[in-house]
Amino acid sequence: MVVTLGILGGMVALRYLRLLRDTARAMRVRLTRARRRLTLANLRVERDELADALEALEEGMDLPGSVTALGAVVPTEEVPPGGRR
Repeated sequence: MVVTLGILGGMVALRYLRLLRDTARAMRVRLTRARRRLTLANLRVERDELADALEALEEGMDLPGSVTALGAVVPTEEVPPGGRR
């Protein structure tokens, strides 16, 4: 009887150990995904702030030519009417 209870207890312990490992892994996966989402959100905010700062810096600066539709700066005499190449 004691041996049977010991074997049964060992089987139950192994089952709960596996359940505990699976639960711990699932929690790690969820935490990692949440951290990645937060990191990406923070990076987007930083990117927006940097883009706004660059645009503000650019506003007061005269370029040595004209900007094409693709964003390239070329001497004014090379730009056809309408500003596109």
